[in-house]
Amino acid sequence: MRWRVSDNPHWLRYATATGIFEAEGNLTTIAHLTGEQLAEYRIPIPEDGDRRVTEIASEIAYIRETERKMLAANELVAERRQALITAAVTGQIDVTTAGGVAV
Repeated sequence: MRWRVSDNPHWLRYATATGIFEAEGNLTTIAHLTGEQLAEYRIPIPEDGDRRVTEIASEIAYIRETERKMLAANELVAERRQALITAAVTGQIDVTTAGGVAV
């Protein structure tokens, strides 16, 4: 584990979540930190921290792309379902023989 200042915003979020920037005294205001003040904070970053962030960012991008594809597929299924219902209601297809059901 090394202590350093990182320009990666993920480590700043981590530092915030772990309480490194917790305010003393008045908790109703948010302290302003200059670059010099921020450089004084020691943020623990694992040796392979940058690699971890890159891998996680890649996984998140993959998940978001998969989600986008699933939403598009769901929209297509909904359109086809509606088209099938319309065809059945208007008599364009014979539903009495569909799936081997005899009437």
